[in-house]
Amino acid sequence: MQKLVTGICILVLGAGVGAAVFWLSVRERLAAAPADAPAGEHGSDAAPAEAPRLSHTPEGETVVRFETETQERVGLKTEPLVAAARQAEVGAYGVLQEDPAQSFTLRAPVAGILRTDAGAKWPSINQYVEAGVVVGYIEPRLTQTERIDLASRLTQARADAAEAEAALTSAQTSYENKKKLNADSKLVSDRVLEEAHAKVKGEEARLSAALQIVHLIESAQASGGEPALRFELRTEQAGEVMDIPASLGEAVEAGQVLLRLVRFDALVARVEVPVGQPFDAAAKAARIVVVGDEERTLVGERIGLGENVSATPGGPTLLFRVPTAGLSVRPGAAVVAHLPVPGGMRDGVLIPRSAVIRLMGKAWTYVQSGEESFVRRALTGAEFVGDTWFVVGDFRAGDRVVTEGAQMLLSEELKAQIEREAAATE
Repeated sequence: MQKLVTGICILVLGAGVGAAVFWLSVRERLAAAPADAPAGEHGSDAAPAEAPRLSHTPEGETVVRFETETQERVGLKTEPLVAAARQAEVGAYGVLQEDPAQSFTLRAPVAGILRTDAGAKWPSINQYVEAGVVVGYIEPRLTQTERIDLASRLTQARADAAEAEAALTSAQTSYENKKKLNADSKLVSDRVLEEAHAKVKGEEARLSAALQIVHLIESAQASGGEPALRFELRTEQAGEVMDIPASLGEAVEAGQVLLRLVRFDALVARVEVPVGQPFDAAAKAARIVVVGDEERTLVGERIGLGENVSATPGGPTLLFRVPTAGLSVRPGAAVVAHLPVPGGMRDGVLIPRSAVIRLMGKAWTYVQSGEESFVRRALTGAEFVGDTWFVVGDFRAGDRVVTEGAQMLLSEELKAQIEREAAATE
């Protein structure tokens, strides 16, 4: 019996010693762990902290974290940037104006009343009128003195008709000669040829009006003073109606403006070079970009120097003829002319158009900075060339930019920013 009691005591004592050793080991591990460590991070199964979705570089650029699985799911793709070199340019600011060669003014050939045929309407603002269309006619108005002196007026009218016919013959001969010289060896410029052709058209109109006056006076003499003819108003050039100074039924004077038509196949860019800024004065063309439509580049042909109309002295004013057929641009639009600068090429990179996104009125692109990180970078001073953007300075050849999925990155960035701001207000 005594041996049994002794054995039980020994077992109880051993269990107590074991429990004490276990408790001491637990206290040592708890003391070795950091006091502020979150629960679940003291053991070997502790998970690393998750990186934030939104951060910033030391330069202040926004960095977005996009997991690899998500990239594959949305089809995100990147491409390396290619190095390129372009002629250095300077920007000259200005506006688009009407091209005088593209406008036509219809004037009253004689004094009288403005009429149209029964059922016909006088043209309205912004209406497009084809060339050679009769838009109305003038019902002549002869004074009592003119009726009395019809004989002398007839003599003068015939003399004017003969003079106009001679002038037309001379203008046609001059035009044919210039046309031949222009076609053979370009001894005569296209502009001079256009001016000669315009003069022929003017002399034809003058002769037509003179002959009509002759016929009118002859008819007035034969009918006892009442004019039997009317002066048709025909458009010599097609265009949009931009101005209507006269109305139907109104009495008009000879030479009064009745309609003004304008074509917008070409406009004139009037730009001013910044003071002291060098540019290639021998350059015959420049890249013209309409403000607000920077992705479309127009080519302007230099046609001369313009007069400085501002009150303050500035740099040289240049004029460029810009083809705009098929485009919805009109006079008054602000433009930037990129003029070549002598002696230099600029080194940069070409950024695909598909890699560019718009935010806050600026152009941006995402550059991959890690497997799951992308930096949003602005395209400062970028030039749109063909179907790519030429950029100098902030990008390097070989940088990978996001060409597909950039909008998803932008959405993720804005979403993370909203969540951060919401958490900060709680």
